[in-house]
Amino acid sequence: MDPQRLVWVRTGGPGGSGSGYLIGPRLVLTALHVVLAENQRARRVEARVGHPRYGTGPVDRRAQVCWPDPQQGAPSADALDVALLWLEEPVPTGDEAVRWGQPSGVGPVPFQGADFPAFAAEVGRPGEFEYLRGELPDVSTSRSG
Repeated sequence: MDPQRLVWVRTGGPGGSGSGYLIGPRLVLTALHVVLAENQRARRVEARVGHPRYGTGPVDRRAQVCWPDPQQGAPSADALDVALLWLEEPVPTGDEAVRWGQPSGVGPVPFQGADFPAFAAEVGRPGEFEYLRGELPDVSTSRSG
């Protein structure tokens, strides 16, 4: 996890705010429920990229949902809770690629990350970061595990 790739996604309507991750100079991975609530897409999407204590500090960018394709209408109720945002201006990311993986085996997988939980976003204040860490139980089928 690179703190300079953390994104605080804010909307002007449905969804409100949530976390994202910069996966390319103009591409942010976030949750669909952040930009779509009650079958209504957010009217405005803003992205604050970066962490105030790492690198050059956060930069603000306007964004739009590019996937699921807004031209296709509202996604079905069973759609994956995933969305991609396209930033109007790129954010320098350096040469390091974002690494992805899929857990395998039956042992727990350690993880770490950061996000902007709803309880940490107060009106009129910048979002507060929360550091997450733990173990992902790979064999669990529980949604709350």
